[in-house]
Amino acid sequence: MSHYWKKIRVQVEPRQKEFLIGVQQDTKVGDVLNSIVEACEGEGISLSQWARNKVGTTSANLVFMRKSTELALLPPDLTFGELYPQLEDDETFVIDAQGQVGF
Repeated sequence: MSHYWKKIRVQVEPRQKEFLIGVQQDTKVGDVLNSIVEACEGEGISLSQWARNKVGTTSANLVFMRKSTELALLPPDLTFGELYPQLEDDETFVIDAQGQVGF
């Protein structure tokens, strides 16, 4: 994390503690989410199973939300440099689950 643009905190309910992650302006939300899923799996925590249990269906998606903007859902292709209002250092985000919609 020595060469990052901003650092963010990501709360992960089933882990019961947050991640502190350094991001660049061109870091995509989906890349951070995927990294957290992998890190949790390495700790023996299945976020996909947690999402299915929380939503109550096998068609559950993990979502990445910005806490400072009333839990605004962020699309995976969005970069942290594109956030509006601009990302603050040490800002908090949350990973949650929602039922899959569509198709």
